[in-house]
Amino acid sequence: MEDVLTKLRATLGDIVALKKGGDQTSGSIQSESMNGALLLVDFKQANREAYEGVQHLKEETHGIKIQLDQAHLQLQNLQYQKSYFAKEIRSCNEFVSAFTDKQIDMLPVEEFMQKAPKEFTQDADGKPLDGHNLTLKRLAYELDERKELCQTLEELKTRKKALADSVAGKRKLLNGLGSQLSQLKKATLPLQQHLEVPYTQAAKQKRLTNLLPASLYILYSQLLAVKEAFGEPIEVVIVGRASEAETFNRKLEAGQKSVASDEQEKGEDDADEEDFRRSRKKRARVEKEKEVVDLMQVHPLVVELKLVPEALHIRFEFLPQLRIVCAETLSGDETTLINLFPGDAGIVSPNTANSLLSTQLSFEHSKKRPFKWVQQLSGLDFLPTVPPALFARSAEAAKEGAPTAASVSAAVEEHRQQRRVRAVLAAVRARNAAQSTLKESVTPGPAGAAVAAEAPAGPRVGAAGGDAPPRELRPRRVAG
Repeated sequence: MEDVLTKLRATLGDIVALKKGGDQTSGSIQSESMNGALLLVDFKQANREAYEGVQHLKEETHGIKIQLDQAHLQLQNLQYQKSYFAKEIRSCNEFVSAFTDKQIDMLPVEEFMQKAPKEFTQDADGKPLDGHNLTLKRLAYELDERKELCQTLEELKTRKKALADSVAGKRKLLNGLGSQLSQLKKATLPLQQHLEVPYTQAAKQKRLTNLLPASLYILYSQLLAVKEAFGEPIEVVIVGRASEAETFNRKLEAGQKSVASDEQEKGEDDADEEDFRRSRKKRARVEKEKEVVDLMQVHPLVVELKLVPEALHIRFEFLPQLRIVCAETLSGDETTLINLFPGDAGIVSPNTANSLLSTQLSFEHSKKRPFKWVQQLSGLDFLPTVPPALFARSAEAAKEGAPTAASVSAAVEEHRQQRRVRAVLAAVRARNAAQSTLKESVTPGPAGAAVAAEAPAGPRVGAAGGDAPPRELRPRRVAG
């Protein structure tokens, strides 16, 4: 383009020189003008080519800029990924699991290698796993195993629910059967009475037997044994409600435990004498107000004895606080049991320890009395207040009224008789017959009352002369 421009300038210079030289020949100027026009055309072409070249360079530059921007953007993306992966690697290296291996409770490696299939213990090339891959495989195996266990658990829960529904249905049926059986028992009571097979009454009595206190149980068992062994015409039944007896027994056990705890606390409080004296006085005052009522408390279950021919009805009751058994007549004369055996009026408790509990304790005006023969039939044996070995061996002592060896032997034999159920029943029947005969022979009026008052209370067994005063019953130690 510079060459064309130089030539164009030279041609224009030549044309100007020809015109200044006065050469007006048209041929030379026209030929120079033609050359200048051609050079001008070449210059325009060169200019157009230069412009097109610049435009092409601009386009190439723009394309390269786009590539550069894409490369820069890709570089930024790569740098971001690099930083992200570096952060993930750092977080993985610094990761602390919320669950330790003990909490996850995975199988030990040895057990895992024995139980797990080969797909969990080897890689794709069949080589053993180690490190991180082994841990991943162990976790995958644990996941599969626990999924199976969860499925088994759901199946077992479903089975358990079905069994529970079945048990509930059967329990509902059994609960309904209880009322139906009770109604059936009530419906069969007339038939049982007619056939003399008291099944329902026997079942009730058996349940009540388990709730009897030990002394009444012994008395009940002895009376039943005599009835079954010798065919005695008697009826022995337990009267009372089982629910009340169970409640009473629980309260009695709780009271015994509380007494034991109070004694323990009392021993711990010995260091403070003043507080202990105050608490003791307060307890003594409260106990004194309630001692008589509490001491005479009766067990809910009682044993009743019926002598069929004589129509005599006797009730035996147990007093837990006094630990004695009392007897009373529900039909017939109230004095039938008094002095049934000599010296046994039942006014004083045979348990000597009862006199220490209360000075107001007396059975003189009570219908039920703790006769000694009742205690012996109930398995209760209390020591007398006076040693039984104190009796006179000389004639002079016998003249003064002291008991002799013969009288003591007779009393011992009488004491042995009181321990036998048949002997007691015989004595009761004899007393009842004597009272009936006496009532029939005495006419009503003041004279009859005087004769009845002079009549003996009962047979005197073992007296020295027949009219000797009642003697105290001897314990079984003398009988031996």
